[in-house]
Amino acid sequence: MIALIAVAVSCKKDKEANVSPFAGNWSGQYAGDDQGTWSVTVSDDGEISGTGQSTRLGTTFGMEGNVSKDGGFTATIGTVATGSEFTGTLTGEGTASGTWTNTITNPPMSGTWLGERQ
Repeated sequence: MIALIAVAVSCKKDKEANVSPFAGNWSGQYAGDDQGTWSVTVSDDGEISGTGQSTRLGTTFGMEGNVSKDGGFTATIGTVATGSEFTGTLTGEGTASGTWTNTITNPPMSGTWLGERQ
């Protein structure tokens, strides 16, 4: 019985060790050649899913990507070749920042983004 409890506790600790320290809800604003808001959820395994809203273009877009164990953030809208990319860093203190590019427009658009954990 004690062996089963030890195995169960060990497995729980292993699972918790694999949970991204950045898991949760994040949101903020972006600015530059376009501006708007963004909101994403980072899953336990570091996958990003969410949406953004362009105030200049009046459109809503989906965002998907991932966060590395050290907080490196990469999310795309469409594909990198046919859309936009947000890259940057999430911190353990709950702040987020980076740059974005939109290569589908002519000329391409770019700017910066900021946010925080909710």
